[in-house]
Amino acid sequence: MLIKDFVAVVPSTTTETIAAATRTTPAGGLPTTVVAAAPINHSSNPQQEPITAPITITSTAQPTARPSTPPTASARLAAALRHRIGTTGSWLLGTPQFSAWETLLWLHGPTGSGKTVLASTLVQHLRSQRQSAAAAAQRRPCLFYLFDGTDARETNGLEAMLKGFVGQLVVCEEGGGDAAGGVVAVPSSCGEEGEGEEKFARVVEDAIVGMEGPLDVVVDGIDECAERAAVVQWLDGVMRKKKGGMRLCVSSRHAEPAEEPCFGELMRRHGSQRIALDAAAMSDDIKAVAQWALSNDARFGRWQHRSGADAFAFSTQQRDLSDADFRKDVVDTIVKRADGIVQLVPHHLDALAQSATLRLFKRTLSTLPANLADTHARLLSAVPTAHRRSVIRLLRFALYSESAAPLTAAEATDALAVSLDMEPAFDAQDRVKDVADLIAGLCPRLLEVRGSGSGDGERRVHVAHGSVREYLLSDPPAADGYSDAFAEGAAKAEMARVCMAYLAAVAGVWWRNAAAVPWEVVARAFPFAGYAARHWAAFARADEGVEEAVVGDVVAFVADEKTRALLAAAAAEPSPFQTPLSLATQAGLRLTVSALLKAQPPPSADDCTAALVHACATVSNNSNPTIAAALLSGGADPNTSSGLPLTLACTTAQSPALVDLLLSAGADPTLAGPALPQTLLTTTTTADNNNNNLSVLATLLAHPACAATSIDYWTPALATACEDGLVEAAQLFHSHGIRLPPAQHGLLLRLAARSGHAELVALLLLDINDHDDHAAAAALDEALWNVAQTHRRAPAPSARHLATLAVLATHSAPLTSRFWRGLEGQVAVMNLQTLDAVLTAIAPGTIAHTAHGHGAGNVLERVCAGGVFDGAAKARMLLARGVVDAAGEDGAAALRAACRGGEAEVAKLLVERGADPYAEGPAPEEVAWEGWANAFAVAERAGRGEIVDVLSRDRAWEAEKMRRVSFHVVSGFDLWNEDEWM
Repeated sequence: MLIKDFVAVVPSTTTETIAAATRTTPAGGLPTTVVAAAPINHSSNPQQEPITAPITITSTAQPTARPSTPPTASARLAAALRHRIGTTGSWLLGTPQFSAWETLLWLHGPTGSGKTVLASTLVQHLRSQRQSAAAAAQRRPCLFYLFDGTDARETNGLEAMLKGFVGQLVVCEEGGGDAAGGVVAVPSSCGEEGEGEEKFARVVEDAIVGMEGPLDVVVDGIDECAERAAVVQWLDGVMRKKKGGMRLCVSSRHAEPAEEPCFGELMRRHGSQRIALDAAAMSDDIKAVAQWALSNDARFGRWQHRSGADAFAFSTQQRDLSDADFRKDVVDTIVKRADGIVQLVPHHLDALAQSATLRLFKRTLSTLPANLADTHARLLSAVPTAHRRSVIRLLRFALYSESAAPLTAAEATDALAVSLDMEPAFDAQDRVKDVADLIAGLCPRLLEVRGSGSGDGERRVHVAHGSVREYLLSDPPAADGYSDAFAEGAAKAEMARVCMAYLAAVAGVWWRNAAAVPWEVVARAFPFAGYAARHWAAFARADEGVEEAVVGDVVAFVADEKTRALLAAAAAEPSPFQTPLSLATQAGLRLTVSALLKAQPPPSADDCTAALVHACATVSNNSNPTIAAALLSGGADPNTSSGLPLTLACTTAQSPALVDLLLSAGADPTLAGPALPQTLLTTTTTADNNNNNLSVLATLLAHPACAATSIDYWTPALATACEDGLVEAAQLFHSHGIRLPPAQHGLLLRLAARSGHAELVALLLLDINDHDDHAAAAALDEALWNVAQTHRRAPAPSARHLATLAVLATHSAPLTSRFWRGLEGQVAVMNLQTLDAVLTAIAPGTIAHTAHGHGAGNVLERVCAGGVFDGAAKARMLLARGVVDAAGEDGAAALRAACRGGEAEVAKLLVERGADPYAEGPAPEEVAWEGWANAFAVAERAGRGEIVDVLSRDRAWEAEKMRRVSFHVVSGFDLWNEDEWM
């Protein structure tokens, strides 16, 4: 191969739409029923289903502000509708279950029973109803996603479904738009690269929940989803929060909820209408498909004639498809053999169409396969022996590329051209002209090329149907000559060899001009190079003994300087490129590392140290500790670069076993400083990471090498745990005796209280001295301030801040007194919802009355004194909660405060609750008189006549009122006489 072979034309690309995603129907195949940009039929008649228009996205943002929305949802819907014949599937719309569908509709049936076509029929109907003018007053936007287990993993998870939903919504950043079309506001940055999946899920959830009116959602093949639990949980959350109502339809192979726990929980919470796709339900659709094909498929045209006029005389009259009875027998046989499995019908029709004579036609009819396994076995056996290697290789890559997207047509072409028994293993002259034609000729029902573009880079090789995957992964497939062809070990071993052989051949050509030919040119000229460079190691280190089978090939591959240089160029790594030992270590190839260490001469200590850094920097897998142990035995230094291996093992590999190994080998944890344990707690982004980090932290704390470290080493990590609410981490520190000095401990308590982490506050209070509550008091002030200021942020305080306040307020008597004092200062501006939440969260019997200091009575007295928003309502709330006894001293003091402040309504409330107007108390500092006075005296001296009337309404106090009036009259008369006498 010459250097000129690197010059390649970049295939042109086009935007994928529904029509573009629909591939051309092969001759004699079932018809295509979806047309690009077809007008929407506004008829609501389910027998006249309209064609779904292409789904578009509009936005006021700049074109670069939004990520491209993948066309997966539209393409899969188009492909499903393409398999629909006439009005097949419309029976679903007339079932009692569909009519009674209010929350959850569950379609279940075995593989190949037509669930996807039925789901697409439902989507088409619901979207046509939304567009119908007659239903304008009750429009229900419809979102849909069709999972496909034969496609790439990234198109079969929660994020893929959410992006599909976003792509179906008219995006509008600043309001406006056609509200009847289901407009929602989705930020232009939604789904951008680097944005957390959890945040993206919340954004989409909020947008959909915020849509006005009801909503329909159809999710097909939910059992084929790579993240079933996450998808079900998200859908469940939206169903519970959607105020306008939401109907969800899902399809699955599972008939009973117990077969998948997350499905069962969804059913129990929302109830479900179930439709079983069995032989009885699907027989009419199968019959309709068979009748249509026999009448319209050109391949059956030769059986549509009648014999000549003289045929009867010579007894040559034959019954063919022109005979209504014979046609009925054929259709009935197909229906019977299919037994509700719609996927069998195309196979049956293919077999019948290939019959050369009517006798063979009838013989084939009598031997049609009765299940998909028998069908797939016949398809494999029919592949010519000379081409079986190619078919097996394509099927292996389609089955076992879990971490990769399916091969593109161009990648598949080059993968087929690799000959493992030749040197070099790849030559461009061995490329087939069109891999799609090869598949169509050899195994059209086992594999298919999907895609819409004219360039090979846009078309990908998939397993034709999920039933093919199930059959090939059976142990072993029931087909002659394929007994172990699809076993995981054998398959991945060959896939690894194909990738390495291809890269070695390309590297041999590229090496001569490596400086002049960048990787981008290599990737264009050799399409399979990028795929092989990314995935060769994953295939080689797979389970099932793969590495044992290919270890010799891998050693030769990593030892070749040219291939290492090519891999470095593919990864855009700076020169010099990795050594064989470092490359094998980074790839996680345990046996290869062992073989390289045993080679003569063995690798140097520096080489082992460099490889150890790679082992610790690799995301955790089972091989890391074993590889690291071998490298340490080979002379690797665990303390190189200020303890870099240990830092990487803690924060990147997140492997407790690897951390323990390094510490036991002499790694010094203090070389990296306090940043090491703190980084462990700040890199937690998922539940799995959290569990790994906690395990690593526990390993650090438990190892003797860390026991001698000073408290300053752990301080930043403790502060992070308290501020972020990492209770498990704080518990680890506490259980290992990590205690900060009192001043610093108080700071931790304040951080935890400020963030509202009640469980963490309770843990920190265990180390607070009962006689030194200064730190706890400051934390209580933080918690109360957070709660009291709720009205600035939300109608009611958060549960976590309330729980934190309750923990602090009930900890000790001094804190209880401080709580009431603080509440006294905040109650005037606190809204009713907040006060009610505070009184509900704190048990009245626990802190209602204090032996000393402030209590609830002080709060009630402040409410009654006047100048308080909703004072009467707050007083009533305090009395109703039982935190104050109105008939006791607190009630009397509050009544005097109400009289002084002129709060007649509050005074009336207190009197009704038993407050004693005779009870005397000291005069407040702000009044002029001295001595004690009761409520009557306070009201009279303050000139509150209306309150005196309130106090006097009780008959028992009438005499007291008259006595007081008489006293004032007599006193005034005597004084007048005295003045007159003088």
